[in-house]
Amino acid sequence: MSFAGVGNAATGSALAEALTKVLTPEHKLPATKGDLRALEAKIGRYHRVLNLARNSEGKVPYFDMETKSVVYFNF
Repeated sequence: MSFAGVGNAATGSALAEALTKVLTPEHKLPATKGDLRALEAKIGRYHRVLNLARNSEGKVPYFDMETKSVVYFNF
């Protein structure tokens, strides 16, 4: 093991990493926690349930993404 060998290995590894970052398309990059939080904020908490009718009080069903349950609102 020599300093030249270590230097060559480090240079090769850095070059391979740089080429991977440059040549990988954006849609194939891994998602970060920040990406997932931004998506969650964009989607929102409540989603209208289209295959359920209004309840007896005329309220509309929505799915709550945080509690994972159906809730009814007067929207």
